Amino acid sequence: MNIAGVVINSLYVLTIASPFLEPYDHITVYYGKYLRSELKNGTEVDKVFVHKDFSSILNHKENDIALLKLKYEIQFNEDMRPICIFHSFYEEIHNTFTIASFGSLSATKDGSLLATNMQEISMYYVQLGTCKKTYPNYVFSFPYNLKTSKHICATSSERHVCRGDAGATLMLKYHKKMYAAGLLSFSRDLCTDTPAVFTNVGTFGKWIKDHTKDGKYCE
Repeated sequence: MNIAGVVINSLYVLTIASPFLEPYDHITVYYGKYLRSELKNGTEVDKVFVHKDFSSILNHKENDIALLKLKYEIQFNEDMRPICIFHSFYEEIHNTFTIASFGSLSATKDGSLLATNMQEISMYYVQLGTCKKTYPNYVFSFPYNLKTSKHICATSSERHVCRGDAGATLMLKYHKKMYAAGLLSFSRDLCTDTPAVFTNVGTFGKWIKDHTKDGKYCE
């Protein structure tokens, strides 16, 4: 399984929790690359921290967030820096976001048409009330208890999130810095303009900080 994530300091990658409910042998992280052909020599993950309150029971997918601790520190330079994290709940509507991923370019069942280079998508905020209409109370199909404090909804008029984009970071430019606002948790219809649901990263700022103190953040 391939998922996306984002480097937040010299030792940690932030991503979603749901893929780690299944057994896994080892995990390799690739970073600082723009072309898929360059994804050859990755860094092994030493430990996975899944949020203790995450549960996929009834597909609620609240608290869908995890941290991957790397075995070796990342050496940052002018071309590669960690993203910033909000350390408290962030709520501001009508923002334009960006996500970047190597996900599929089409809605093929096997997701075989994968991007050969990192793709950027501009997305815009969708009011939670509108988003809830897309995810009605079908208990065994979709999370029905969307909360502003836990979720952000966004869509795009361009290429939308597709297979392989799970965990992709909803990035927001704020005070001239790039912040991780959300992590792609789920979407009802992949590769369409149906609003996708992201974990609201700002809500988990303290949890992230408490679990990553041994890493080096950028100033």
